[in-house]
Amino acid sequence: MTQCYTLWIIQNGSAWLTLERQSKIRITGGQCVLLEPDCHYTIEDAEEEISSSESEKYTDSELYRQEANSNSTRSTSANGSQKQSFSWLEITFDYMGEMELQDDRTACTSHSHNRERRWMTTRAPFACTGVLSIRQSREVQRLALRVFMLRTEMEQQTASKESSTNGFNHQGNMEAVLFQHMIHELLCVQPEAAAKPLPDSDTHLEQTIAYMEQYYGQTITRNKLASIARLSPWYYSTSFQQRYGMSPMTYLNEVRLRRAKEQLVIGKLPVRDIADQCGFRDESYFRRRFKTSVGVTPLHFAGQKRERVADMSYAYVPHLLALQVAPYAAMVNEERDVHRRPYHASITVPLPRQRQMTEALWEHNMKLLASAAPSVILCDDGKERMPYRQQLEQIAPCLYVPWKQLDWRSQLRQVAEYVHHESTASLWLERYEQSIHAVRQQLERTVAGDSIMLLRITGEQLAVYGRRNVGAVLYDDLQLHCPYDSETIEVEHIIELDFVEQCDPHHLLLVIDQEPIAIAHWERIRQDERWLELTAVRTGRVHRLSEMPWLEYSPLAHQWIAERLPSILLSSYPS
Repeated sequence: MTQCYTLWIIQNGSAWLTLERQSKIRITGGQCVLLEPDCHYTIEDAEEEISSSESEKYTDSELYRQEANSNSTRSTSANGSQKQSFSWLEITFDYMGEMELQDDRTACTSHSHNRERRWMTTRAPFACTGVLSIRQSREVQRLALRVFMLRTEMEQQTASKESSTNGFNHQGNMEAVLFQHMIHELLCVQPEAAAKPLPDSDTHLEQTIAYMEQYYGQTITRNKLASIARLSPWYYSTSFQQRYGMSPMTYLNEVRLRRAKEQLVIGKLPVRDIADQCGFRDESYFRRRFKTSVGVTPLHFAGQKRERVADMSYAYVPHLLALQVAPYAAMVNEERDVHRRPYHASITVPLPRQRQMTEALWEHNMKLLASAAPSVILCDDGKERMPYRQQLEQIAPCLYVPWKQLDWRSQLRQVAEYVHHESTASLWLERYEQSIHAVRQQLERTVAGDSIMLLRITGEQLAVYGRRNVGAVLYDDLQLHCPYDSETIEVEHIIELDFVEQCDPHHLLLVIDQEPIAIAHWERIRQDERWLELTAVRTGRVHRLSEMPWLEYSPLAHQWIAERLPSILLSSYPS
């Protein structure tokens, strides 16, 4: 019976393994076996039972205790000739996890160097134990062999008194690093029957970031984040630090401070409630941490005037304009932004925007923004990811509005909260609903029952839309008939021409990206028999539209579409 986790790397020969009264499994050279603590097992060949030897364990780091041990046995056949030696490399270890803290105040002050950290032996979140797949355990074997070789070298040096005496054991540290990598690989091994391509390490880390963004108000420990990433705590922290340039707990505190700044700008709650909602159970610690990060106290920050509002999200400029707030600095594209042109003159610092934002253009805009010295910067949540967030927050406090999690009406209301124009948002939405109702009645008298599809040609692909972007106006607000299931499409869906043929809409709203590859694709499509036989094509109800604002998801764009759609659709009907 094992007392801790045991990993065997089978090197030569073969034997029979029996686990917990299960059927015998033949194990051979090149395989790995991972045994859980308290696991009962036997190993035997045709002649005799073989059991692993016991060795003294040693402590390698704060997270693990491990043992590297080489084992072998020889058996003799009935005629006296020796069989191939059965040998295996054995590494035993305890999985140590950081104890969950019960004291909320201690959890909030995890930055302190004096914080006591306690560890306990716990179950590792291995998805697969027993005999591991050779295909999935190759890297485990490679790392285990390197750990064993380093351990052997260290023992030889100690015996010959050649080990270093300067207090830094390079090989010992290397062994610990390799061991942690091996544990990470073991955590990634899946049962063969359910094996799927595993996400890369960045994806594991992003999952923990998403968790922090959603549950920042709760008590979150490094142990919890590591378990979500399916990594050991040590390996998780090291990977996170390498990827993002800070520890997971530092990142969590930054998330909490960003949310606190948003609540302070809105100004509806006292500081103590904001601190508690954002995960800071100790108000005094929150005040100190906030001042260190922002440079002023929470109360001083909440009382600052927000006269110069910059917008670094192209998506939210029209939200501000709908609220009659002219952004002090914002990204502008004079050629494409047809519906925004009347407002461009009111933007004091226009920042150039292209369809594809290059690194050079971003750097240029960052310099312009820094010179403008805004009092606050409005962003979509995509800018919350590094490196742009760090650059932006060095210029001014940033307020983030979720893009996919909120519909455009909710986005408008959140932007209104940030700039204290809630009543303006309510009035704008009320007027919009009235205009939508009038347009819906107008269309019901003429196009009722007709199916309408907006088709986009982008590159060499065709795309249709769901209930965001233009679909929000067509199928939600105006309740026009969609010839496909728009509910299942998050934003847009890539299709083939056969899909359009099957839908055969009465009206086609056609948007062609103004790029040579898209235009060339359109020339091929328009000569295709399937296109020529479409009802909308035969009846002259294909309506060419510009990319903007038809594909934009914003209050101004939707208002602009609703005002012009009746004349576009009705133009194809006899007067």
